[in-house]
Amino acid sequence: MTVEQTTVKQTTEPELRYEKLHRPASDFNNRSDYLDHELQITNLENKRWGFFLPKKHFNFEWEDLVPGFSGAIGNTIILIGVVGAYAAGFGLSPEFTTENVRLEAVWVGIFGAILLAFLNQRTGGAGTHGWMIPLVPMLVAAGGHPLAMTIMMCLLGLTLSFLRGGSLLQALTPNGVIAGLLIFFGFTGSMDQMRALRTWTDQLGIDFLFILLALSTLLIYTLLAKVGARWAAIPACGGAAAIIALLMGAPFKFVTPPGIPNFNPFYWWGANTGWQLGLPTLEHFIAVIPFAIIAVVFWPPDAMGLIAFQKTFYPPKSENAYLHTDDCFRAISLRQMSGGLLGGGAICDPWGTLVIPAAIIKRPLPAAQIIMGTVSALAALSGYVLDIFTFPPMLRVVLLVGVFIPMIEIGIRLIKTVRDSYGAATCMATGMFINPIFGWAFATLVENFGLLGPTEPERQEQVNKVLTRRAQLVITAVTFVITTTVMAIVGMLPGVPGIMVAGN
Repeated sequence: MTVEQTTVKQTTEPELRYEKLHRPASDFNNRSDYLDHELQITNLENKRWGFFLPKKHFNFEWEDLVPGFSGAIGNTIILIGVVGAYAAGFGLSPEFTTENVRLEAVWVGIFGAILLAFLNQRTGGAGTHGWMIPLVPMLVAAGGHPLAMTIMMCLLGLTLSFLRGGSLLQALTPNGVIAGLLIFFGFTGSMDQMRALRTWTDQLGIDFLFILLALSTLLIYTLLAKVGARWAAIPACGGAAAIIALLMGAPFKFVTPPGIPNFNPFYWWGANTGWQLGLPTLEHFIAVIPFAIIAVVFWPPDAMGLIAFQKTFYPPKSENAYLHTDDCFRAISLRQMSGGLLGGGAICDPWGTLVIPAAIIKRPLPAAQIIMGTVSALAALSGYVLDIFTFPPMLRVVLLVGVFIPMIEIGIRLIKTVRDSYGAATCMATGMFINPIFGWAFATLVENFGLLGPTEPERQEQVNKVLTRRAQLVITAVTFVITTTVMAIVGMLPGVPGIMVAGN
């Protein structure tokens, strides 16, 4: 039976399931045909929530190790970046960062990856929002609180998922504005990582180490892009940077012993323990509103970008293996709330370091997701692996090639018209003059009101499918007023004294 005949049968005989349609790889002419077939018989009923079992609903293959390990390494290091940025702002120790990351990595492994893989094949897990790392210091300075951020993001995310708001946000936020945000955060984040790496090498006093790390990273990244293996950038570039640093005499030692994270929320959210912040107050919730909005605004373009990777590399008739945006947002919201209530400081997002390599090597998500969750949890429990991940060359290079350089690349790709370039320039310029959140709100406002020129018919047609022209203008204006008002209240607008700044 050919793959085409199988595809016909799956539409005419709905009682057939994965376990009956699965065939051994030896039945196919090559490995690629086998992987195509596996994707085409995945989740034939388009069943979203249930209980999915290996062999019955999906299978494990050696290819699943690639996205599994890439996702675990990338997410754990991004966790270190987010929690470390919080800790630096609040004056907490590196040991605090390690233990909080241990808590989050174990929890995201169990709940955000393994459990979700068994419950829904189309969520892709719930990862960490690397794009928000440059905004965390600003959040802390505004008087934000990690738990308030968690609760606000969860409420916005659940509202988004149940009201099918992904398409609404996608329609209201033009490509140019998203491009401007991505380029702005990608550039500032890249500069932050390079400055931190340069400071570390200068403190060591090892001549040429910084330039060796920079050249090796760029060379490996370029070669991987040339051969179509960018999915290996995180382990390849990070591993090479760590090895070069060690060979040049950089000191490294294991200091974090194996252990079980502290799952007591009263410890983490105590006034004198854990975060040493106590429970959030009304002022904290007000302070995080703009940051929670911008974090959730990133979800639809992020998810759509991941689906674009799947559409590019998956074969035809494998749509039921794609991410489902509303289910993805629901899963992220629940993982955000549960981890935050336990004491974690993660800011959650679709798990790109899993989905992108899985798409490139043509694998459905569940098996790789289970491997990824297992590796994440074991790495955190071991302690020693966290030391490797926090080794400065490993940490900085992985954040550079796994988060910030791809942000710049994606942002540039989104600029397709002159109008997109105007929107991106407006967003970035306003972000530099005031702050990037105001830049997003202002650029979205002038874009939707047509102040940068007439809207392209294609984009207006997309907006009209979701809401009327009047609703488009009203929602955009109200969002701008609310966001700007909150920023003024918490002192985020230059020259405007904040009238309500939460104490930390």
